[in-house]
Amino acid sequence: MTTQHTPPEITMTTRTDDSRKRLAVTARAVIKAPRSEIFPLCCPVREEDWIDGWSRATYDLVFSESGFNEKNCIFREGFTKRLFFGEEGPTTWVTTVHEPTEFALELLLIFGDIAVLNRKVRLDELDTHATACDCTDTITLLQGTLSDANLATLEMKMKGFLHFTWNTLRHYCETGEVLRALPTSVWRRVRRERM
Repeated sequence: MTTQHTPPEITMTTRTDDSRKRLAVTARAVIKAPRSEIFPLCCPVREEDWIDGWSRATYDLVFSESGFNEKNCIFREGFTKRLFFGEEGPTTWVTTVHEPTEFALELLLIFGDIAVLNRKVRLDELDTHATACDCTDTITLLQGTLSDANLATLEMKMKGFLHFTWNTLRHYCETGEVLRALPTSVWRRVRRERM
């Protein structure tokens, strides 16, 4: 059984532009592992190792010459569009920058004709056993603008997605085990008990 572990301290900042078409969330987490071990895990195939429930049944690797993440790697999954916008359909991920020697990665997420998200990831070694993981997600609507309520909701979802990613990755890197998600039935019971 996997033991739960204290969530990492994750710092986040948010910014939006005057057009209300763009929202950016930046997160920094510190993971007690060398960046040379973390970087290869930023890959749809290697995510099978550390994300509970992630498997070839949940994503489609459209293109990769090596079979792993690389520049111009493309994969699709059906979770992120539903999470951010409540709509069914695939999100297409395209790796636009993949620099293993610089520990830098950029991905473009395409949510059909709704929005695009640019994810920039940089891993910086703090000492021999810790890495600062910086990620900026900038989402741009392709049509319309964000109302105050929609802006707040999207910001919350983006922060939650980054928090989940860093928590899950941190747990795997520091324990060698997958952080198991609670079954939906447990979450429902917890919510009822809080009411």
